[in-house]
Amino acid sequence: MASQELYQYIADYLNDRLSGKERAAFEQKLETDSDFRSEFDLHRDLQKQMSRNAEMNQMKRLIDNILHQPNQRHSKQKKLLMVFLVILLFTLGYILYL
Repeated sequence: MASQELYQYIADYLNDRLSGKERAAFEQKLETDSDFRSEFDLHRDLQKQMSRNAEMNQMKRLIDNILHQPNQRHSKQKKLLMVFLVILLFTLGYILYL
């Protein structure tokens, strides 16, 4: 299987785009082919990291928008944002610790 086809196959599995039969074949291959399993693990980890990066970028834009608006009504939003960020940092630290 060519690299591009392999990556597409893995992406289809991760995004739940395989039929039941294709999914079963994929999972069988994961159990029996260590090279395939390694490629899958790498692709899955990269996809997770890209998703986290996208979420962090979205959060940064939101924070920038709130912090750089000179409207007083946003002072309450700024306080809530700070509380949210503290909670988020503790949560991320806990997840990374696991």
